[in-house]
Amino acid sequence: MADTLYNLSLGVLPRLYLGLSRLWFGSCRERIYGFEGVTPWLDRGPVVVCCWHYSVLYTLHHLRRYPAAVMVSASRDGEYVARITERMGHFPVRGSRNRGGPGALKGMLKAMKEGYNGGIIGDGSQGPPGSCSPVSS
Repeated sequence: MADTLYNLSLGVLPRLYLGLSRLWFGSCRERIYGFEGVTPWLDRGPVVVCCWHYSVLYTLHHLRRYPAAVMVSASRDGEYVARITERMGHFPVRGSRNRGGPGALKGMLKAMKEGYNGGIIGDGSQGPPGSCSPVSS
């Protein structure tokens, strides 16, 4: 039963989020300063875009015209983000620091060689928010 609900939610929630986010972001007035300096880099590509967790949804929305290979957690919850990312025109690469990271990095490099931009979250899933932590070996 739980798997059935999970599979059903995977079909419904990403679509629901995309519809609501289009309404929400479409109704916002935005002033973006300095983006004119970024656009030429994105047009030439590939580049790596890094943002914090709190801004990932807006960043994916705002950069939807610039397809990117985006590193998404390999966890079960990450499947929602992967499906949203894919429906926005990006290419999800599954993995994280503790689960499939080297494979995800190889997948991202391969996608970037094919012309995709890259996208990562700087503060990772373990936090602290808004701070990059060194990777321990």
